[in-house]
Amino acid sequence: MINTVCFDLDGTLVDSEIVILKSFKRVFDKYVKGVSFSLEDCRKFMGPTLEQTFSSFIDNEETVNEMIEEFVTYYKTIELDSIELFPMVKETLEYLYNESYNICLITNKFLKSAYPSLSYLKIIDYFNDFICLDRQKYPKPDPYAIKLAMEDYKVKEENIIMVGDNNVDIGLAKSAGVKFIGVNWVPWKNEVIKQNPDYMIDRMDEIIKIIKDLNRGK
Repeated sequence: MINTVCFDLDGTLVDSEIVILKSFKRVFDKYVKGVSFSLEDCRKFMGPTLEQTFSSFIDNEETVNEMIEEFVTYYKTIELDSIELFPMVKETLEYLYNESYNICLITNKFLKSAYPSLSYLKIIDYFNDFICLDRQKYPKPDPYAIKLAMEDYKVKEENIIMVGDNNVDIGLAKSAGVKFIGVNWVPWKNEVIKQNPDYMIDRMDEIIKIIKDLNRGK
């Protein structure tokens, strides 16, 4: 019986791609000399933590921390003018909330970075658990976040389904032994499809039927 739905944030619930790409480009242009990054180049850095990404270019902890701060600060300045929910996200969250499902956010962002968009888009109240980078001893795709959700809700693997947009999300689900729903509205969807997700959806409200069918034993 599925009673707990875990959602990734960026690319899954919130269309924030351009904000993320611009923020990456700003940091790379400032700190990584001799290499020119286009917005398209920056797409491949979406998913891992900022520390993981920046550490692959700069072998200096202090500088990496500066890069993270630069990213977060710039992101905040342009975020609310550019982000929006994907279609049927709010309606789906409202349905799950009214039906008393556990609704958990699992993101490799810190809570202070995730909170503004959740609040601005008026979906924060639907969530009753936030497993952000602050709480994760090991970030996605490590199964640690799902283990935390299991502890928080006192549920088992078979009670959880994960919804996400990229390889770290499906990696999290597979490593934790939970079912995974991938989304078709991101340019990198084929990379997820190669990992054999349990389901792929074209619109968020399709997860309602999937969950109902699973709970009926279909």
